[in-house]
Amino acid sequence: MLGRLRTPVAKLSARLMSTEARPMTRFVQYPFDKTKMTEVREWANSSGLIGKIRSQPGVKDVEVSFCPGEGWLAARYIFNDLEDLKTFLGNTEFLEAGKAEV
Repeated sequence: MLGRLRTPVAKLSARLMSTEARPMTRFVQYPFDKTKMTEVREWANSSGLIGKIRSQPGVKDVEVSFCPGEGWLAARYIFNDLEDLKTFLGNTEFLEAGKAEV
């Protein structure tokens, strides 16, 4: 019975050592007043911050959502690979500009 559960070592190590780029996801949440959904939505659309994030190298997709029940503004970024995520997080100039927008 245990013989059927074994995976050949060559097959297992090939999966763990893949060199192909894989998409990486970053999820962030920011607290907002849950009674101000209209104002938060207006700010998010007028600030242009979402467009700036999408225009960064390596960013594949960005989704922004607001939870009116709890008051969270959330963003999900998808990057082409781990190196693009590291580059984005290391871009202090862009991150400082984002803080100034808020």
